[in-house]
Amino acid sequence: MNILEIAMVVASYLIGAIPTGFLLVKKLAKIDVRTVGSGKTGGTNVRRALAKAGCTHPREWAWLVIVIDALKGFAISAIAMNFFRGSPLIIGLSVFLAVLGHRVSPWLAFFPSPKPGFWAKFEGGSGVACFIGVLLPIIAFCGVTYSDYGIMTLFYFLGLIAVWVWILKKLHLMGLASMAAVSGIFIYFVLLSLFTSFSYYFSVTLGICATALLVILNHRKNIIRTWNGKESKTDLL
Repeated sequence: MNILEIAMVVASYLIGAIPTGFLLVKKLAKIDVRTVGSGKTGGTNVRRALAKAGCTHPREWAWLVIVIDALKGFAISAIAMNFFRGSPLIIGLSVFLAVLGHRVSPWLAFFPSPKPGFWAKFEGGSGVACFIGVLLPIIAFCGVTYSDYGIMTLFYFLGLIAVWVWILKKLHLMGLASMAAVSGIFIYFVLLSLFTSFSYYFSVTLGICATALLVILNHRKNIIRTWNGKESKTDLL
C-alpha cells in the first residue's frame, strides 16, 4: 500500500465512525441514546430516544440520521471507486471499514459510556444505512459496466427495496427488514463474481460479503427476539 491507499482506508474507518445518531440525540434531547432501547446509535433507536424524551418529530429526525449515515458510506465508496478502481483491495477494505467504524466508533470513547466494559465505550449502530450507502456507487458501476445485467440489476434491487418496505410497513420489524435486504445483497454479489468478469473485483465482493456478515452479526439479538416474538416494533414507515 502507498500513502494514499493507507489514507483512504484510515479515512473510511474514521468517517464511517462519526456517530450521527448519538450527536443528534445529545443535541436535541440532552440524553445518551445508548441508554435507551437497544442501546445502539442508529435511526431506529434515535426514534425511540427522541420520542421518550418528548421531542417533536422523532420519526423525521430518525430518517435524517439514516440518510446522513447512508451518505457517509456513499461518499467513502464513491471516492474509492473513482480514485482506486485499479485497486480492488482498497475498495473492499474501504467498504468494510466504513461499516465497522459505524459499529465500533472511536469517537464514542470520548464520551462516558452508560455500560460497563471496555468495548461498550465504542458501541455504535448496526451499520445497515452505512452499508446501503457504500453499495450505491458499486451497484451503479455494476449496472453500467455489465450492461447485459443492467436491467436485471435494476429490477433485483427494486425487488429488495419492495421487500424491505413491505416488511417495515406491514410487520414494523426493522431488524427483519434489514436482514432480508442484506441477505439479498450478499447473494447478488456472490453470483455476480461467479458468472461475470466482476471476479476481477473479487476483493470488493469479499469486502461486501464480510460487511454483510458483520451487519447480520450485529442483528443477532434482533433475530433471536424476532424468532421468540419479542422484537420491538417501529413506526418509521
